[in-house]
Amino acid sequence: MIRARHKRYYVKFFNWYSWFIIRNHFRNVNIFMETPIPEGPLLLIGNHFSWWDGFFTVYVNQQIFKRKVHIMMLEEQLQKRMFLNKAGAFSISKGSRSIIESLDYCREILSKRRNLLVIYPQGTIQSAYLKQFKFQKGLERLLTETGQDLQLVFMASLIEYFSERKPRLDIYLCRMPVSGKPSIKKIEAEYNRFFDACRSRQKD
Repeated sequence: MIRARHKRYYVKFFNWYSWFIIRNHFRNVNIFMETPIPEGPLLLIGNHFSWWDGFFTVYVNQQIFKRKVHIMMLEEQLQKRMFLNKAGAFSISKGSRSIIESLDYCREILSKRRNLLVIYPQGTIQSAYLKQFKFQKGLERLLTETGQDLQLVFMASLIEYFSERKPRLDIYLCRMPVSGKPSIKKIEAEYNRFFDACRSRQKD
């Protein structure tokens, strides 16, 4: 398991680079969050449909959350891009005993007030046109053991072109109240309802 090693230069560079490429590739960016920003550490769950996803999250953190970012990546992908480790990426390995170590590390991250933990529970990049998201089961232990202390935020990134050359980026954020010991199936169902509502807003 590879832990995040935040290096100030790399963090600053990726903050700037995320802002730069998003502002240059999208004609405008809209962030919608109707509920107040929770205090304390945050767990952010987002849809995973593109190469852009990590940059979207870093951009949103700059604009909204202003936390220390930790992003979970598959170990084989992180090993090919170890420079991301210095900007806050850490690893998880499917089907490996080290998955327990990775999930324990997630709990450690969420024990510190100014941290943001980012997980894409689909487990892999999938089509942006999915109607139903299926979450990997590895998140169950994290949700169960963190319980009522968990501050969970859903994120949905949606892109529209219409008649323009450059697309528009719309990012929706919603706080998900957590009580007791939530199951992955409950979180999955709530995220699907949230994403359906975001799609409906796009149509309007």
